[in-house]
Amino acid sequence: MGDIIEISKRTLQSIDKAESLDAKQRILFDKWKEVHCDEEDWRITTTYGQKTIYNCSRNKLKEVVQKYIHIPNESYFDDITFPGIEQDSFVEDGFIDEGNYLNAPCKILFVLKEANILEERKSSEEAQNRSQVEWYKQFIYYGGKDNKSKQLEKLARIAYYIFETKKNKEDINQNVYLLPDEERYKKALSQIAFINLNKRGGDNTEKKVKAYTGKYRRFISKQIEILNPDYIICLGTGLKNLLINYDIVNQNNVYMFELWHPSYGMLNVPNTRAIDNLIDYDKGIAKYMYYFLERYRQ
Repeated sequence: MGDIIEISKRTLQSIDKAESLDAKQRILFDKWKEVHCDEEDWRITTTYGQKTIYNCSRNKLKEVVQKYIHIPNESYFDDITFPGIEQDSFVEDGFIDEGNYLNAPCKILFVLKEANILEERKSSEEAQNRSQVEWYKQFIYYGGKDNKSKQLEKLARIAYYIFETKKNKEDINQNVYLLPDEERYKKALSQIAFINLNKRGGDNTEKKVKAYTGKYRRFISKQIEILNPDYIICLGTGLKNLLINYDIVNQNNVYMFELWHPSYGMLNVPNTRAIDNLIDYDKGIAKYMYYFLERYRQ
């Protein structure tokens, strides 16, 4: 895992003096990016090896050549080889809208492992200035597309349910809470925050999240402290234990529970599994997810 990387007292003091969440997080991110560039043995925490996709369609080849970072494979025209993640890569995350987050009925933080960017890096972007926040904003405000598994819609619906139950527990069984329309759940999504533990990003097959989290635990903990959530929802098996075992989160100060990763297609999630994952948290949200599963399968 390597040594734990500390945050200097000067950086911590600067963060504490900053007045807004955006300013605090910006100071942290700027230092985080510097540390990325100076990190020794950075390959331990990074998906650095190249990846080849074989027998690609002509349309896929054309898309990659026009849009994404790639290294053509000289042996087979139908294969594409992507380089590994760069050392200075940094994928920003956090709140979607500072005002909406602070004025929400409660502060919800979704925690994920890493952004899968190995095949999705645009040739026009700087490695240090990547951001997943823009994907959320495009989806919420500008009609941008969700992914195939409806990841953003799932997060939005879970957030909507929690917000509404926080405001009005007596009316929990009303259908408006169980099946919000697009306007309502997108508004809820604009009020949440999310973080990827591995800020460099990664691939959908090779994971370096445990090694990265162990080394950058101080930075991750500080970002969570800045966001100061009431709820932490860990999206992926083992994330809750990782946050606790690495002393990143004090579970006495926040309500924390774990769900499956939202990129996992709900068509493959049995109703019983959805209910079992949520029943210990709240029977109402378990019932809500049952409705969502039924609707998703239609």
